[in-house]
Amino acid sequence: MARMLNLDLSVAPKIPLALLTLTVASSGVDHVSANRPDAVPIIANARKIVTANGVERLEKIRIGGLEQWVSIRGTDKRNPVLLLIHGGPGYVSIPMSWWFSRGWEEYFTVVQWDQRGAGKTYLMNDPNLVAPTMPLERMVADTEEMISWVRKELAKDKIFVKTVAKTIPGYSYGAADVHSSPVSIQDQSAEATQS
Repeated sequence: MARMLNLDLSVAPKIPLALLTLTVASSGVDHVSANRPDAVPIIANARKIVTANGVERLEKIRIGGLEQWVSIRGTDKRNPVLLLIHGGPGYVSIPMSWWFSRGWEEYFTVVQWDQRGAGKTYLMNDPNLVAPTMPLERMVADTEEMISWVRKELAKDKIFVKTVAKTIPGYSYGAADVHSSPVSIQDQSAEATQS
């Protein structure tokens, strides 16, 4: 029979993953479940923002006439804003961000967005209705609208924009969104990097 392992997850962000894994492996637990329902609350608790001036939001907003999901996280709302644009339709970064964006959240307010055709946005909209609305021009317009929304919502004149690209050059649809709109998006991100 498996025994329950009680870990104080408030310190988990400070514990190296290898040490945490070693602790679990050597604790005498006969069975550690790899099921998603078991993992979700553990990860949510481990990445909880607990600073007084922090922000932790996951919500849907209307962009380009379509309900789309956005995550806003950071340890201090006064930090600069970093908008992450994932690799495009079908690829998302929000579910995996717990292991790669935590460090960024100490220095930035990190905004991630499930674009049309991806992640939670895909799940809450009819794919047959969304598919005809996904040409590159629409994706670029959504990106411009998202940048405007982020600037207004977080009261920042300038933001950083980063694409979450694959290792193959040109593979990232997110980069195509940014590079296809040289005036509005690149100027906004260039302004942010010059300040």
